[in-house]
Amino acid sequence: MAFSQFLSLNFADSALSQVLQRIKLILEQVTSKSLIDGYLLEGQVLTSGVVNSITHKLGREPLGYIITQRSVDCRVWDDQLINTEKSKYLKLRTSATVTVNIWIF
Repeated sequence: MAFSQFLSLNFADSALSQVLQRIKLILEQVTSKSLIDGYLLEGQVLTSGVVNSITHKLGREPLGYIITQRSVDCRVWDDQLINTEKSKYLKLRTSATVTVNIWIF
């Protein structure tokens, strides 16, 4: 999910132009963080004992992921070393069958 560029607009009112320039600088600082540029994948069922393939829709290789919610206490780890299609799928394993929400960026 790439962010749209903040368009610079010029106004005759210099105070308004300064405010917009400041907003642009702040937004550029926020949107430049790799953690922000991602998706929340909700309700992903992971089965224990197998490699689970999750379509992530980033359109690029992920930089990382965070398990934001899980239905049971378990460990979740990735199998990205064997993943030949990183730009499409996230490969995960788990110690128990679980439903998770994943922030992938």
